[in-house]
Amino acid sequence: MEEERVSLGKAIASSIVVGIYVGLAGSTFSVLSDPMNLERHGNILLYATVLCGFFLTPFLWKKKIVRGDRMEINLSELSKTLSRYEEGRGRWRFLSHVRDEKVRLAIDLRNSSHSMEILERTLHLYANHPVRYIVGHSSDEHQKLRTNVLNRLKEIESESFEIKSFSKSIEVCALESDKVRNRRRNITFIVITGLILFSIQFILDTWL
Repeated sequence: MEEERVSLGKAIASSIVVGIYVGLAGSTFSVLSDPMNLERHGNILLYATVLCGFFLTPFLWKKKIVRGDRMEINLSELSKTLSRYEEGRGRWRFLSHVRDEKVRLAIDLRNSSHSMEILERTLHLYANHPVRYIVGHSSDEHQKLRTNVLNRLKEIESESFEIKSFSKSIEVCALESDKVRNRRRNITFIVITGLILFSIQFILDTWL
């Protein structure tokens, strides 16, 4: 695992994008109250972009992205490890059920008679990449598979990973550090505060 610091250019660009979204939201409310006041609509969009760019850029610039080394997942070696669970054409096969999605490793557990064994053999990979286990949702068999996977993960009770449940899959990934979590919380707070302030300003301009 390695940490890569966000570049200044990306931090500024991201802040501007957030500012544009906030400004568009404020401008929309402004248009509803006074469609002909073009100057106010433009000022809201401009100020939102500038303020978000000014206040969010320092937070984003300090942020470090934790990236797993893609070479740490060797699909050839993983294929050999899981070769014992291949069940022939039309059923569970490595090449069609395991893929590197760059940001995560996806493993399809459907149609396998050894889904729990595959889970046990691959769970440790979450330390380098999030691992998404495809369990499906369209049949009773898929629901049973989801339940079994969740129960097994809860039995392990590890404090080093978290479980995310989606409609068709279950993802296991390393827990974020408190520093990263607090930084994300601060950015969210700033964005929400900006939206509240623009809403208050809109109400004051409309009713006073």
